[in-house]
Amino acid sequence: MIYFIVNNNFHYLRADLLRDEIVTVEPQVDTALIRIFSPALNRFDRDEDYEKVYSKHGLFGSFSQLLNLPGQWRIKQSLKRIPFRPGDGLFLFTEYELANHYLGQYAKSRGARVYLVDEGIGTYIINNYSRLTAGRSLKQRLITWVIRYLNGFYATSRLTGDETLYCPRLADRYYDGWVLFYNFSLKRDMRQIHVRLPGLKKNVPHLDPDAVLILGGYNGFYFTLPEYINLMMSALRAAIKSFKRIYFKFHQAELKFLEHKEYRDFISLAREAGVELLALDRPEPVERWFEGQTHPPRFVVGNITTALLTLFALGCEPIFFCHLIQDRYVDFKILTGFLKSVGYRFISNWEDIRPSYRSNLTLGKIYSQDISFGDFYKNIASGF
Repeated sequence: MIYFIVNNNFHYLRADLLRDEIVTVEPQVDTALIRIFSPALNRFDRDEDYEKVYSKHGLFGSFSQLLNLPGQWRIKQSLKRIPFRPGDGLFLFTEYELANHYLGQYAKSRGARVYLVDEGIGTYIINNYSRLTAGRSLKQRLITWVIRYLNGFYATSRLTGDETLYCPRLADRYYDGWVLFYNFSLKRDMRQIHVRLPGLKKNVPHLDPDAVLILGGYNGFYFTLPEYINLMMSALRAAIKSFKRIYFKFHQAELKFLEHKEYRDFISLAREAGVELLALDRPEPVERWFEGQTHPPRFVVGNITTALLTLFALGCEPIFFCHLIQDRYVDFKILTGFLKSVGYRFISNWEDIRPSYRSNLTLGKIYSQDISFGDFYKNIASGF
C-alpha cells in the first residue's frame, strides 16, 4: 500500500498527481489517502481514486492542544490504527504538523519506507536555516519544551527557525529519502532524489501579454497587517500603471482577515481600478484557476510563494519582490540567494512591474530534468 499524508488543498492536488504517475507504471498498486483535519483542506473530489481514505486529527493546532495531554494521547492511538506493513510506502509533504512526525516514525517502526516530498519554496527556505534550533524567545523555548518533553517527541523532533518563525523537524534517520523537484540544495542529512515535477508543461498557449496576476500571502509571520497591505498596494499601483487586465488572488490563510479595515481599503482600491479579485469565497490553488482560463495572464507577481515557479512552468514570467525587502526577514534573503544562483533577473523597483519584464529563467535552471516520479517509484523504490 502507498500512503499519502495531506494537510491542505495544495498537498491534496499534488498527491493526486503523484498517485497518477505511480498507477501508470504499476496499475495493481493500492493507494491510501491520510487526511489531517485542517481549514486549509476542504477538497474531496479525488478521494474516490484511493482504495482507502483516513481522516485524522492533527497534534499541532494550537498551544492549548499541545497541553491537552489526554487529547494528544487519544489522537496518537487513532493514528496507530493505520495498518502500516513492511513494504508499504508513506509520502508526506510537510514536517510542520506533528501528526506527520508521529506517522512517519510509526510507519518506519512497522517496516514501511518513508519519504518527504518537496512542497515548494518553503521546503528550501526552512531546510537552509543556519541553525537547527529555534530562536531564543520565551514562547519558542516553551513550545519546544512542551513538544519534546510533554508530548514525547524528545528523541525524534526538534524545532528549527529564527526569532519569530519555528518549524518542527523530524530526525533525518526516519526518512528513506527526500523527493525534490527543484534544482536547489538542502542542509539535511538524508538521500535527496531529484525527479521531474508531475504535470510539468513547457507552456500554456494564448497567455495574455497585457495581464498580470498578483498573489497575496499574509500569514501573520513576516509583517504587521499594515506593512503587508502597503507592500501589496505598491505592487498593485505599479500593475495598474502598466497592465490592461489585473487579477489579485488572496491566499486562503488571509481570508479570515478580510474584514479588517486595511483589507477593506485595499479591496476598495482594487475594485475601483477594475482589478478582478479571486478566492474571496472558495479558495483553490492558483494553478487550478490558471489552467481553467482561456487566456490566463502572462505575468505573475509575488513575494515568496511557490506558485510563481509553478506558473513559470506553464509559461508565465514570475516577478519576485523578496529582494526588495530581504533585510526584513531571513527567509527573503535565503530565497533571494536561490534566485541569484540560477541567474534570475530581479526588478530594481516597483516600476519594473511591466509587460516588458523578462526573468531570464529557463525550465532547466529551476526544475530537475531527471527521472519522472513514476520511474522513481518503479526503479528506485521498487522495494515497496
